[in-house]
Amino acid sequence: GGLQCESGSAVVSNCILIGNSAALTGAGSYFGTLYNCYLTGNWSARYGGGSYLGTLYDCYLTGNRSARYGGGAHGSSLINCTVSNNSAGSDGGAANGCTLTDCLISSNRAVYGGGVNSSTVNNCTLVGNSASTGGGGNSSDFYNCILYYNTAQNGSNYQGGTLNHTCTMPDTTSGMGNITNEPLFVDYPGGDLRLQSNSPCINAGTNFYAP
Repeated sequence: GGLQCESGSAVVSNCILIGNSAALTGAGSYFGTLYNCYLTGNWSARYGGGSYLGTLYDCYLTGNRSARYGGGAHGSSLINCTVSNNSAGSDGGAANGCTLTDCLISSNRAVYGGGVNSSTVNNCTLVGNSASTGGGGNSSDFYNCILYYNTAQNGSNYQGGTLNHTCTMPDTTSGMGNITNEPLFVDYPGGDLRLQSNSPCINAGTNFYAP
């Protein structure tokens, strides 16, 4: 809808992709590598309201929608991105079938996986997402994450998948090193998600997932 790249090596930087639509996939961007871009208010009829099959660094994906899968992104890699207020008619309000690293994923909505669905999530914070099943994540694997304050009829924070060294509720036997204590953000209602000095999340992860 907004941008189609012929290969993953095509680079786009410091751009704004807003209000685009696609009849099938990638309303904001399709393929390519994006740096420091804003993808907002884009709509796809099927896959990837914001990004489809892209690699995104330091990008903001907000207010994008997909009628089916991946309101923010589908089949993409997101590094140090903010993904908020996106929605999907079925799976993955923020991301579906993606790999996310060092990202903030907040206030996204879907039927399955309000935050993420069928994704691998490393060193990320997922809060305030909502769904019918798996408010924070559905059928996804989490490593060194904070997965808290999400809502759903089934599995408020997560449903299925494997969790390792993650702060979430309830406790799970599907991984190791997880904690259930509240993360103690500086000001969660005000949107300040830095950790207080006495947060149980500090040094609770493992460097194996943070190369």
